[in-house]
Amino acid sequence: AVDLEADPQAGLGVDPPGHAGVLAQRRAQPPLERGCVLRLRQRLEDLRARTAQEAQQAELGTAIAEVDAILQTFAALLRLAEVNAGTLRAGFRPVDLSSLVRQVAEAYEPLGEDRDIVLETGIEERIELLGDAHLLQQLLANLLENALQHAGRGLTVALRLHQEPVCTVLEVADNGRGIPAADREKMLRPFERIDTGHGGSGLGLALAAAIARLHEADLQLLDNYPGLLCRVAFPTPRTPV
Repeated sequence: AVDLEADPQAGLGVDPPGHAGVLAQRRAQPPLERGCVLRLRQRLEDLRARTAQEAQQAELGTAIAEVDAILQTFAALLRLAEVNAGTLRAGFRPVDLSSLVRQVAEAYEPLGEDRDIVLETGIEERIELLGDAHLLQQLLANLLENALQHAGRGLTVALRLHQEPVCTVLEVADNGRGIPAADREKMLRPFERIDTGHGGSGLGLALAAAIARLHEADLQLLDNYPGLLCRVAFPTPRTPV
């Protein structure tokens, strides 16, 4: 079963306001660093509760949001290190990818509606692979959050899953401004960003790429004419899952 969890302190990708880390799984962070930041957050919350002036409440709300972003970055860095270590492959199990993709799409439909973005889906049935369901959720969540954040109001994001002769293909495409060809490869590295005015930690696509590699898949950033096409090609297993 797919575990959908909303947690503003556990977002691991590009974090749209109010929907941060819809699919993120909690991971323990270093107790000292995380504890210090959480205590700071609690003090800011307490101070905001005792403050009557709206202007000061707004400033404290901004500070709390910045602390949440720090917590999200901590979580993303630890998750990235965990994925890159490769040890999670030992826990791979058969995953109903068609069902997983459908449930993730349903979870993100409200975010698309909030931003006046149409989320189109084309999901082929009965596609399975060997993998980590939570990580595959995270991969897709990061790609969708990236697309929904950068596509722009009134545009379209397409989510597709289909089987090809030698691979299973997962695609997230938008018809927004896209990423220049010269910048696409570096966007898959940690902390690389282009100036779009949307912020973000610069870890979402890097984590998605690391999860793809763990599953022996290839994440490519391509031109969608217009917009960006994120294409993940998983190798077809030699024997049925």
